[in-house]
Amino acid sequence: MTTADKTGFTCGDILLLPYFSETVVLAGANGLNRPITRVNVLEVPDVIDWVRPGEFLITTGFPFRDDPDAIAEMIPKLYEKGVSALGIKTKRFIDRIPEMALEIAERMDFPVFQLPPSTVFSDVVRAIMERILVKEARELSLLQSRFQKLSQLLLYGGGIGELLGAMDEMLNNPVILLDSRDQVVLSPRAEQIVGLSRDSAIWPHLRNEINLGVSFITLEDRRIRAQISSFSDKNRNENLLILLEWDQETSVLDQLTIERVGVLVGLEMINANARKEVESKYIDQFLQDWISGRFVTLEDLNIRAKACGCPIHDGYCHYVGLIRWHGSRMTVQTQQQMVERLRSTFFRKDIQFTILEGELALLVSLPANKSMSEALERALTDLRRWFPGDNPYSICMGNGVVRPERAGESYSRAKKIGYS
Repeated sequence: MTTADKTGFTCGDILLLPYFSETVVLAGANGLNRPITRVNVLEVPDVIDWVRPGEFLITTGFPFRDDPDAIAEMIPKLYEKGVSALGIKTKRFIDRIPEMALEIAERMDFPVFQLPPSTVFSDVVRAIMERILVKEARELSLLQSRFQKLSQLLLYGGGIGELLGAMDEMLNNPVILLDSRDQVVLSPRAEQIVGLSRDSAIWPHLRNEINLGVSFITLEDRRIRAQISSFSDKNRNENLLILLEWDQETSVLDQLTIERVGVLVGLEMINANARKEVESKYIDQFLQDWISGRFVTLEDLNIRAKACGCPIHDGYCHYVGLIRWHGSRMTVQTQQQMVERLRSTFFRKDIQFTILEGELALLVSLPANKSMSEALERALTDLRRWFPGDNPYSICMGNGVVRPERAGESYSRAKKIGYS
């Protein structure tokens, strides 16, 4: 994994400023990449209650003039609060920083700077905050540029897949969309990761970490950080946009990008779902007419099939079946949700689903030399995975027909089996 370019101001950047030419890092050099977002002055004993994450805390040592060893006790507390670094001006109230404090800071990769006696704190605040504001302005400009580029992609007809691909290239890391039904869309980099599949068991785990904004998953024996941004669709269902820290470390700008783009993805999903609902109605009407035997001629059937994106192949055998529940009957709304999920796997393949006369119906279309039972078993596998409830069911299959316009005969036979 490579290190991303850090656009924020870090502890290490302090040493690059001319004003800090005489400043020395006494401990925690491995933590010089910690970001600094503000500067605070420590001159009272109870400062722990007032510090904020990302602060560079500076002090003359006045609170420790009678007990320098108290610095060692304070450093772990500052670290827990998210303080980025500590700068101490020596030779005025304390001659040197206790070794115990430096040892603790070194173990925690918490930078401790020794500021020269000539340091003026107002100059420290001005020098650092000027650089922080400049870099923050640059970050905002880059963030706006990214957001505009992705917005234009959607504006000119790009879909969710194209958007994830653009983010994949922009962030140099895999991006994943997990919708409210646990359906997954993977970016090109994510597609290449072994062990990262659309039905992976890691997705429920990530849903439990939404409030943290970050989680960790194990892939190919690597423990990977995952940045998570949640957003809602029109039904207020929760969807996740996930950035994996796979090829390089993620920056603050990358995290902000994921958060901002979630809004775009949500809007595109609303538009896509609206189109899908309209298409689904046409497909349902077509399948219902086909299964019921309402097409008199093969020509009429083929015209409707092509219009709905369901071409009918020559030499195929067609079987109609009904799924009947042994216990309480499922509502039409619940069955419609089942149809949507099943279509995401089988649509335009060998099995199609719809609701007919209040029951869940399926149409299996296979070459004459293919086994209907194998295709049916795959459908059963998905039914068990998505709807593993205690309500058992049976699938009543009608006889196969070679002439597609006679699928109604198979449907009639399936109904008789169900009630015999």
